[in-house]
Formats: sequence, C-alpha cells, structure tokens
Amino acid sequence: MDTACSLKGGRNVFALAKVKESFAINGDDQIDSYLLFSNPHQYGKAIDIRFTPIRVVCSNTLTFSLNSKSNNFVKVGHRSKFNADLVKEQMGIASEKFAQYKEAAEFLSSKRFTAESLIQYYNEVFPYTHKSQDKVETVDDLSKNAKAALDLLNTQPGARYGEGTWWQAFNSVTYLTDHKMGRSADTRMQSAWFGINQSRKVKAMNKAVEYANAA
Repeated sequence: MDTACSLKGGRNVFALAKVKESFAINGDDQIDSYLLFSNPHQYGKAIDIRFTPIRVVCSNTLTFSLNSKSNNFVKVGHRSKFNADLVKEQMGIASEKFAQYKEAAEFLSSKRFTAESLIQYYNEVFPYTHKSQDKVETVDDLSKNAKAALDLLNTQPGARYGEGTWWQAFNSVTYLTDHKMGRSADTRMQSAWFGINQSRKVKAMNKAVEYANAA
C-alpha cells in the first residue's frame, strides 16, 4: 500500500496500492503501475477498484482501459459478499493493461505534432460549449482551459521528455486536470479520478493516439 486518504469529508475513502511494474519513456520518464481502491460511504455506491498508471515526474494519473469495449475496474456492492478470488481474476488484466499503456506511451513519444494539429487537439479536449468549433485556427480561438493546457506544454514537470511529441501534449492535459483545475485539492482529485476530468483524460489519450496515427 502506498497512500490512503479520504475525499468529500470522508464520504469517499481511497487507497493506492503499487504494483511492481514500471517502464520509462526516453530513458528517465518513469511510469509506475498502481491499483486505486475507493470505498464511497454513500447509499447506492460500491467499492471500486481501478488500474491506474502514474507518471513519477509529475504525479499525473490516468484511470481507464485502452480497450474501449471493456472496463478496467471492478465494483463490489456493500451488500454483496466480497469474493477475493473473483476480484483477483478480474484484476489480473492489470499487467496486460499496463503493457498496452506502455505501447501507447512509446508510440506518442515517437510522433511529433504540428502547430496546427496541436491547436485542434486542445480544442477537441477542451471545446467551447457555447460557440461553433468550425473556425478554430489560432490560439485566440481556444477556450480558457485549452489555452491553459497550451501554456503548460513547455512548463509542466517532465516537459523535456518527448519534447515536441504527442506524449508531451497529452501530459500537459493530465497535468492541468490533476494539479491546476478545481476550486480545491479535494474537488480536483475527485474530478480527476472519478468525475468529468477522468473522462476528459481518457478522451485526451484517445485523441492524442488519433493525431499521432495521422502524423
């Protein structure tokens, strides 16, 4: 076990357990594998276990499955008998998922963005909700959060790893959501792990792979 804490005034207790697997991008940019356990003390909520890679240099997190047709987490209801064997069997995919994440990260670090594709990327991850997206051509056309991610591109921790690549672009998004957005550390972490920013980071990864494939 690595870390234990609570969110939302104790309504969600969580713990991170480190898995003995890691890899490095460009030599020193290390990513470690974890399992995230959360126990919401709320009616209708279940114990939740997820695979979570964490980038060491900046503590950026991600909780999602690279296979969009499957889940990367196990839920156990409070009224259900905890079946350890079933959870072990289902979470046996963690090693496979980590290998898939490594493959995606290495791919992103090998593909470079252009100024035009980078603007379009940030616009798709952080779109305006009240105006057309058809004429986004310059930085001035981007939303506030998209501009913030762009500003972090070269100043985020670990920016030197994969400089000019989609790995750098993707990590500017995860750094923004994990460390800058939100009214407090509590709300920021809740959103980054379980809320809208968790989904946003999944989208950011998928879009980065999509742009890298086209590069």
